[in-house]
Amino acid sequence: MENIVLDDTSMVQMDLPEAKTAKIMGVLSVVLICCFGGVITGVLGYLGMSKGKKAVEQYEMNPSNYTLNSYNQAKTAKLMGTIGLILSVLYVLSLLFYMILVFVLGVSGGLD
Repeated sequence: MENIVLDDTSMVQMDLPEAKTAKIMGVLSVVLICCFGGVITGVLGYLGMSKGKKAVEQYEMNPSNYTLNSYNQAKTAKLMGTIGLILSVLYVLSLLFYMILVFVLGVSGGLD
């Protein structure tokens, strides 16, 4: 029987399965913060961040199977998802602060 030896150049590299989806979610979480506020963009940011993290971990376990471009997409997804999540939390906190301020001023008669 003949032994077949494959070298590293004959391997076909694939894209990371969740990298593109994670990047889209991460970018949407940042872009849509001005349109939809905190909750929807927070969910998109969290999903983009978690899917990006899984894709980066998958690449780091076996980097020779995946393209460098998809790895960069996964890292971008983690970053954009984190930024989107932070922005949505800040948006919700500022909205709560504003509502409490209006309530306190309304009860105390400060808006008259």
